[in-house]
Amino acid sequence: MKAIRKEKRPQDWRLGERLEMIISCGTLDDKAVSELCRSKGLYPHHIKQWKREFVSGAPASTTTKTQPVSDRLKHGIKDLKRELNRKDKALAETAALLVLQKSRRDLGNRRRQLIVIEERCEIVRFVNEAR
Repeated sequence: MKAIRKEKRPQDWRLGERLEMIISCGTLDDKAVSELCRSKGLYPHHIKQWKREFVSGAPASTTTKTQPVSDRLKHGIKDLKRELNRKDKALAETAALLVLQKSRRDLGNRRRQLIVIEERCEIVRFVNEAR
């Protein structure tokens, strides 16, 4: 079985690798640069861009756009925890409402009537359980 060689994208090249490529292309003519770039999965304009970035001292535009993996994972975990907390609160509220509905049905709908002490204790227990 023939292994497929996956070449790196230009933005996946580290700074040291970019510098080595710029240096190796420095003494070559345009045709040789094109051949070397083709063998590495690049285009000559990538080499020119990298050279401009090294000369100007500006940070590589491709590396500043991407965050390190650990930072992205931390933000993702934080977002998931926030969403889980929100859903837990919503679930607790729904459970409380269900308990109150059930207790209201159990005690009947007797408005403006005296409540026996046992029923009052039961109502207080249901309210505390709902909270």
